[in-house]
Amino acid sequence: MTARVVVPQWWAEALAQPSMEVARHLYALEPWGGAPPPSVRSFSDGIAYATLSVLAWRPGAQQVLLHVSNATDAHREDFRPWLMQRLPGTPLFALTVEVPADAIVSYRIADVTGLPYDIGGTRAGWKKVHELGVPDEHNSHRIRTPLGGDASVWYGPDAPWNGWAATEAEQAVVDPAAEAHCPWVVVERGGLRFDVLPGDERVVVLYDGQFLRSHRLDRAMAAEGLGHTVVLVDCGTFDQRRDILTVPDRAAQVTREALAAAREVNRSWQVHDYACEQTCEQAYVIAGQSYGALAVATLCAHYPGLTRAGLAQSGSYWFDPAEDPSARGSTQGHPGSCEGLLLRQLRQGLGEVDTPMIIQVGSEEGGMRSLSQAYFEVLQSRRAPHVIYREVRGGHDYAWWRHGIIDALKQFDAFFADQH
Repeated sequence: MTARVVVPQWWAEALAQPSMEVARHLYALEPWGGAPPPSVRSFSDGIAYATLSVLAWRPGAQQVLLHVSNATDAHREDFRPWLMQRLPGTPLFALTVEVPADAIVSYRIADVTGLPYDIGGTRAGWKKVHELGVPDEHNSHRIRTPLGGDASVWYGPDAPWNGWAATEAEQAVVDPAAEAHCPWVVVERGGLRFDVLPGDERVVVLYDGQFLRSHRLDRAMAAEGLGHTVVLVDCGTFDQRRDILTVPDRAAQVTREALAAAREVNRSWQVHDYACEQTCEQAYVIAGQSYGALAVATLCAHYPGLTRAGLAQSGSYWFDPAEDPSARGSTQGHPGSCEGLLLRQLRQGLGEVDTPMIIQVGSEEGGMRSLSQAYFEVLQSRRAPHVIYREVRGGHDYAWWRHGIIDALKQFDAFFADQH
């Protein structure tokens, strides 16, 4: 993430005359009427920036880290640039960073007292930093993260989306089926869990549903007037999801199970027969992130009748089954730029390219961004009839992926409506 640390005037004034009274005043957000510090805009190299100011009250802490998705991750081997500054003699820590004004990022606050600066040199070490993170008490926008716990979400003033339809409390629900009057129906098939939102004949299959479950897509879809049937596919642990999503036959079978689960639920909810029959063989859209996006791209190429359209977000197009997948998987989210098996197959003219496709990627995703561009370009070179490429200012992050799903569904609805 193109982000840089700055010192706003209010913090410079506090540092000039530090005291517990000043610290309490700032942490209570009294200078700004109870709201977080206002975002200040600036411009550099043609890019508009806005400030994100984070304050933390941590008695006993010696080191507190501001962990901004992708931005701090880029300093995982020496996280010192992202340590928050203490107001001397107080437990108040603060850090202000300039972030592109159109960005959507998630962030956490982590007490890293006693941890070595280079702990992120190993995946296990950086995972520990993730696990120590907690959300910002002054920010009500939150999401559940794949590694557990909640993170705060910052929407830049120029971001394409602003806020999520579900409230903070609703986002924190881990198992929506446990909530009274919850619209999701849990189905067990083939040893897998499928969370089904009953709807019309347009079945949307979302891989890695275990991560999407807490985001309450039903509320976001209702807010947009979308009536699709949605199936969240729980792909399990890291190893389990790799074994499902990187093996085409397995991914195809799981998708068929998802369609069967949708049909079962729509029938039990007495959805009209047309919807039941249409949910039998073909998905309306299949969608996924990372390995899930790779599965989407692979199934659209090699199982073209399985879905009418595909949404691939931040795809792991570096994956090659001939290499050690666990070794490559250890750097997932920070891969190299080598093209994997699927891209090589497509360049050789193998696979189909007729399925409408939307490709989305974060502008700060490094190698994943380059490979997403390569995927788009190879589809264009083979004259794919309908492919859209979109970069969102952000990283490898559900903070914007969830919005991208809703946006893509509206785009596909408009596209298919035009076909008629």
